Amino acid sequence: MTRPWFWIVVLCIAWSVPLIKSLGAEYPDPPAGVERAAEIVALNDADGLPVTLANLKGHLVVVHSLDLAQPQATEADFVAFREMRDRLRGLGSSVVHIILCAGGDAEQVVALIDSKTARRPGNLFLLDPGWKTRTRLRTGCANEEPALILLDRHGRRRGDFVRSPEDLDRFAQTISLLANWLGSDPEPGTAIHR
Repeated sequence: MTRPWFWIVVLCIAWSVPLIKSLGAEYPDPPAGVERAAEIVALNDADGLPVTLANLKGHLVVVHSLDLAQPQATEADFVAFREMRDRLRGLGSSVVHIILCAGGDAEQVVALIDSKTARRPGNLFLLDPGWKTRTRLRTGCANEEPALILLDRHGRRRGDFVRSPEDLDRFAQTISLLANWLGSDPEPGTAIHR
């Protein structure tokens, strides 16, 4: 009973029981929206370069909005954006943040990005004059004024969320499921693999 191989075998058996149980577990239901058509977004970034969702294929996209006409709201929204970005840091480069900016021009956006040191590859600040794109993305949302809209790797809207703790937890669960289980995010016209 004091031989090390005996205890190694006991530990291996003890650790394999949960693994064997999990192999027979059901996958959770994928987030709604797999049957939707891809959203079409074509805007210019703060540097004047055109950006489309087709350029971002293969990334999960989180859409935020920033109203430059209201400085206090801009500051609060930017703090909320940073908190969300930090919360999703573990997902790495599979997530891209699109920040729709209105109420200002490209120079204001560049000044804001530089003052907040927010110029990173996963952050795209896009100019949305008159909130046309934000309004189009919000049509059909469950929430009237969603703070976040989640698009999957193929540009389909997979959820909209407000900044309540319950909704942010639901957002984290949804984006983690999409990021870690590719079967929940199939190509358009393909069935979900369980």
